[in-house]
Amino acid sequence: LNYSASENNERNRVKSRLKKFISRRPSLQTLQEKGLIKEQVFGCPLEILCQREGDTVPQIVKLCVAAVEKRGLDADGIYRVSGNLSIIQKLRFAVDHEEKLNLDDSQWEDIHVVTGALKMFFRELPE
Repeated sequence: LNYSASENNERNRVKSRLKKFISRRPSLQTLQEKGLIKEQVFGCPLEILCQREGDTVPQIVKLCVAAVEKRGLDADGIYRVSGNLSIIQKLRFAVDHEEKLNLDDSQWEDIHVVTGALKMFFRELPE
């Protein structure tokens, strides 16, 4: 491939700007220390999650089990029937990024979404 001098000059300029951008970008640890990136709940080792929360059972497990006991015991196939995956992903995002989570909120009214999120949490445990 033959590029003209102006095209080579443009490519080199873009490369240079990208290198500068990437080199000035803060590290993941720096962003976590500033509180811009929070620790994840899903996919985190159970021991680390429990230490971080200061409890023996993760908060997400307690919340989901309480929601199932409160409004899901009459539902058919509580843990067998799949919930809406896009809503389960929203719940996962909320758990990973919010301090307080209210599973009584109307957007989590489908108990199969709550049980689906709980199953996903257990599935994604690294151990």
